[in-house]
Amino acid sequence: MDFEYPEVPVDALELLKRTAFGDTGGSQAARYFLFWAVGRDDPTGYRGDGISELRRLDGAHTKAALSVLNWMTGPIESNQPLHDVLDALQARFQPVATPGFDLEPTS
Repeated sequence: MDFEYPEVPVDALELLKRTAFGDTGGSQAARYFLFWAVGRDDPTGYRGDGISELRRLDGAHTKAALSVLNWMTGPIESNQPLHDVLDALQARFQPVATPGFDLEPTS
């Protein structure tokens, strides 16, 4: 019996990526979800409420997020497609240092 890995949810990842590049509440929720799914922090510094952030998405985006989550919970050949999305988002939202201002919080 040959095992076949599930297909990468390319359309779902692309929808969430396009949305996450925006600057709306839904964009923030989509971006947070994608980073949360792999245990990474949202590069904007937003700290959400885990899976509860899906409540902020409309039906199509929630369905896409659940599709990605379902794909990730099974055996997959590679999670590189998701990391490619995260790398693009990380590059887009990477904090830019301003001279004279420290980006790191002080204790």
